[in-house]
Amino acid sequence: MVATYQFCETTGTGSVDATGIANGNWGAVDATGIDITIDANKINISGNSYSKYIFGAFTGTYSQIGPNGKLWMSAGTLPTGCYVMAITRSGFAAPTVTTTGTDAIPTVEGSALTVLFGSSHAAATGTTTTAVTGYSNYYRSQLQTSANAPVGAIGAVTITLKHDEN
Repeated sequence: MVATYQFCETTGTGSVDATGIANGNWGAVDATGIDITIDANKINISGNSYSKYIFGAFTGTYSQIGPNGKLWMSAGTLPTGCYVMAITRSGFAAPTVTTTGTDAIPTVEGSALTVLFGSSHAAATGTTTTAVTGYSNYYRSQLQTSANAPVGAIGAVTITLKHDEN
């Protein structure tokens, strides 16, 4: 049995879901697939990106997704003055540039955020799901910068969502 996984994102005040997103770029706009080469999308130094609400969708043939859901930044290094803040949660709030978190995303699996699962991203409150289409809860993230952040692109980081399936 094999589950197929894709990252998805919810944006806007109307909770618009996009499935199979191409990237999770942070930016000065509330959108999916942000092109960081466009000036209007760039985050000002000492500013924050819009918060992002990302979740996972599982399809395919499986008996159960979970337990042991974990999320962390598994690769890449942020430059001085750049910080990714993240939490996992079941609820959605309209993305904002207001500081939305005080905890940096873990960078090792041993301290990873706990990921929950369910029949929808809003109902992902259990350690497992047997739903035909299963979902993880949201992870809300935001790129925050300080006055000593570099100008320009920060390079890529990898966010990993790990789960058990059978």
